[in-house]
Amino acid sequence: MTKNKINAILAARDSHWPDSVTPVSRLMMSILRCGHLLQNGAARLVADHAISFTEFEVLAALRSQPAPHALQPTEMYSALLISSGGLTKVVNALQTKGLVTRLTSNKDRRGKPVALTSAGKALIEQALAEILAHDGQLLATAMTEKESRQLIILIEKFLNAIDTFKEPAL
Repeated sequence: MTKNKINAILAARDSHWPDSVTPVSRLMMSILRCGHLLQNGAARLVADHAISFTEFEVLAALRSQPAPHALQPTEMYSALLISSGGLTKVVNALQTKGLVTRLTSNKDRRGKPVALTSAGKALIEQALAEILAHDGQLLATAMTEKESRQLIILIEKFLNAIDTFKEPAL
C-alpha cells in the first residue's frame, strides 16, 4: 500500500484503537484529505491573482450566471454557505478591486444585484483555467483516463446517495 498521510494516521491508530480502522474510516478520511489538498492548491493558485478562495467562489458563482453575470446577495450567501455579513465584506473587497459592481434593481430595492465587471470575468476565467490545468496534471499522474471516469461515476453515485440525507443541525 502506498504511503500517504492517511495511511500513517490509520497505522498509528490501529495499534491503540483497532476498531476505528475500517474501510469506512479509510475512505472518509481519504475523501476529506483529497478535498483539503485540492482546495489548498486552488487557494494558492487564486492567491497569485490577489484574491482569496472565498472571493474566487463569489466570482465563480457570478460567472456561472447568464450575462450580465449577476446575482442577488441573498442568492449568493445561501449558495456559498456564507453569512450575509461575510458576503458583504467579500463583495466590498471585490468591488474595491474592480472585479464586481452593484447594479440597480427595479424589482427589489432592498438588495442590489452584484455583477461581474469585465476585469472580474477575465480574472475568474484565467484563475479557473489554471486550477483545472493544475488539477488535470494531478489526475494524470495519479490515474489513467479510464480510472478517472470510473472515479467520477463512483463519487457521483456516493454524492447522489448522501445528498438525500438530512444534515444534522449544528
